[in-house]
Amino acid sequence: MARRLSRRHEVVSMPQVRRVAGWLAQLALFLVILFGIQAWMTRDAPRGPAPELSGKLLNADQRMVDLADYRGKPLLVHFWATWCPVCKFSHGAVESVSRD
Repeated sequence: MARRLSRRHEVVSMPQVRRVAGWLAQLALFLVILFGIQAWMTRDAPRGPAPELSGKLLNADQRMVDLADYRGKPLLVHFWATWCPVCKFSHGAVESVSRD
């Protein structure tokens, strides 16, 4: 015996379908905006391999080292200036990474 849906059940389900469709539309709009903003923010990001660096620099212990000694190893080269407030702010984090 087939189960019949009441008229009341059909009326209640239509607003639920509309509500879910509205949520899905809002989610889709949110995702489009999110990915659009991300694409816009990274539009000028450098792509490809890093440029070749050569020369000597100070390590975390304030000793001169040759970049050639680190060929094939992970190396963080952090450029900063004493007059740069963002550089001063990030200095502690960079020191923490160098200790690790």
